[in-house]
Amino acid sequence: PEWRQQIAAMPALFHLEYHDFSQQSAEDATQALLQVCQQLQRSFSFSLDQELYRLACFKLGADSYRLFICFHHFIADGRALAVLMDDFERIYRLRYQQAEVILPQQNYRLHDWHQRIASFVANELPTQLPYWQQQLRLATEFRLPATVQRATARQAIDLTAEVCWLDPALVQQLQKFCQRYQVEMTDVGSYALGHALSPLSRSQSLWADLVLHGRHQLFSDVEIPDLFGQISEYGSVFLQWDPRVATSQAIQGCADLRRAAPNAGIGLKALRYLSSQHATFDSRAQPKVLINFDLANYQGRADSWRQLAPEESGDSA
Repeated sequence: PEWRQQIAAMPALFHLEYHDFSQQSAEDATQALLQVCQQLQRSFSFSLDQELYRLACFKLGADSYRLFICFHHFIADGRALAVLMDDFERIYRLRYQQAEVILPQQNYRLHDWHQRIASFVANELPTQLPYWQQQLRLATEFRLPATVQRATARQAIDLTAEVCWLDPALVQQLQKFCQRYQVEMTDVGSYALGHALSPLSRSQSLWADLVLHGRHQLFSDVEIPDLFGQISEYGSVFLQWDPRVATSQAIQGCADLRRAAPNAGIGLKALRYLSSQHATFDSRAQPKVLINFDLANYQGRADSWRQLAPEESGDSA
């Protein structure tokens, strides 16, 4: 079947589940709360009569409550949740203090962002066609040899989330490195991946898509750092480095190439999916590597009252 997306009207009421576990022991109440949260996370459906959010309120004691908020990744990314929860916490504290609720003025709406993308495709993207044709000519394809062990294909129902904690001293060193050489963690990660693949690819280059979480520096006139939604973009970049130079210089060179890509590199995907000129280049030469490098702290401030809930994957259906 063909999937279709539509923008539906905001419902007059929000559905909020309420569960009273105040008569249970602390251990039993915690287990019951986690079970409900997991059920809600696994209950998402793209049916038109179902929302892509879940809300639940839990009473754990006479004056002890927990609020569970969950959105499908289709409508909200991690940065969007941080925006929402910062505003929610600000409103809650003001209401608790019986103070007037005044939120910061929003710069741009999602509608403004969509209009800016459409304007980019119509006016600026055609002028970038020679640039992307040149990038595609530079890119070379290589196949992993049969001796390289491939991971077993994962089934959707078996997907799990794993958290890898980096050594704090290593994180601090990487942050100092980025500050000293004016690069980003994405540049470090991209170079490290390309350098690791170079013995197999026999080249000192990497043709990749970068997931852009920052929501800025794509356009000089419209930025949306405080907008709620799933607004991550893909930027295509062709990185090269000289193996004879120091690692810091190689990473700086990768950073310069990334910054040189017009509009953070979103033009190639726009040509493929949004422009009538997609037939003018070979789509098989699209990057086959996707790098999603994000060290943002979605947990919030150290003194924040919110915590990330344990997460499971949904059913394959």
